[in-house]
Amino acid sequence: KGGSYDLGAAKVLQSDRFGQQALLNINNMSMWFTRDGSSAYNPLTSGSGVTFPRSTDQVIYKDGLIWGGIVKDGDPQELRVGGQTYEIGTVPGRIISKGVAEDPSDPSVRIYRVRMDYATADLKLDASELFGVGLSKVTDADEEDLRLQYAKNWREWPAAKGAPFYDRDGNGLYDPDVDTPSFRGADCTATPDVCDANADQVAWYVINDLDEGAAQSLYGSKPIGLEVQNTLWGYARTDALGDVIFKKYKVIYKGTETTPDTSVIEDMYFAQWSDPDLGDFGDDFHVETDHFAGFLIHHFKRDEAGVGDYAQGLCAD
Repeated sequence: KGGSYDLGAAKVLQSDRFGQQALLNINNMSMWFTRDGSSAYNPLTSGSGVTFPRSTDQVIYKDGLIWGGIVKDGDPQELRVGGQTYEIGTVPGRIISKGVAEDPSDPSVRIYRVRMDYATADLKLDASELFGVGLSKVTDADEEDLRLQYAKNWREWPAAKGAPFYDRDGNGLYDPDVDTPSFRGADCTATPDVCDANADQVAWYVINDLDEGAAQSLYGSKPIGLEVQNTLWGYARTDALGDVIFKKYKVIYKGTETTPDTSVIEDMYFAQWSDPDLGDFGDDFHVETDHFAGFLIHHFKRDEAGVGDYAQGLCAD
């Protein structure tokens, strides 16, 4: 059981190695993200941050969630946009009350990443990718640090902040010895087998747009007062699901310190922004469809190994 691993009271974690940035890397893909909302960008190399197939080459330089709407809160700047592209318009933490966000220096304001098999899994490749060291350079201490951090995240899973979990005993409270971090909410109303079915790796963190400097660095818009809860998950499988990383966003309008209770946002739009690079960035072809999906096709002359055209896709639901 994931929540039963012994944290070891005498063990001191190297906290600077965890919580600021993380990878979803349970299957044939790996993707970097950081606690301020930056996604698909490798903070260790300052380069492309999605690798596919895993341990080979990168296919996305950066991505993010962007939004725009007409904000009726009394401010003369009604049209406002935000999110993350090459600039990051968000900061870590949830919004506690109108205009008041969590202190980013609070240790609980971090990325929470768990995997179901962490207590027994071989974590060498996971540690190699997360710490940016060669596989042969990963030590037993590195693996143990990572295993302990998985255990810590499991036990401290922030259900009170909104992180989803499977509520096995149905009492509405997260118990790490009973319940399971999940991408589904505790109020799952599907059949028990569906609610219990879980991903093999899940990550959760929360961001907001209250920092005026960060918000205006993107497109010059003022903050709206949005809290965005991010859930990512993947499956350790050899079929098509092993080539996919899933993201879910929960957006809550909480407002700035001057937002009146009568304020509304009209005509709000959201989009998954991405700068994908398959092979050389200069010979990619983008295709948009009518089904909330986008495809990127890379074409080059087939080589001696038989490698030719290949593609990637984004799908929104």
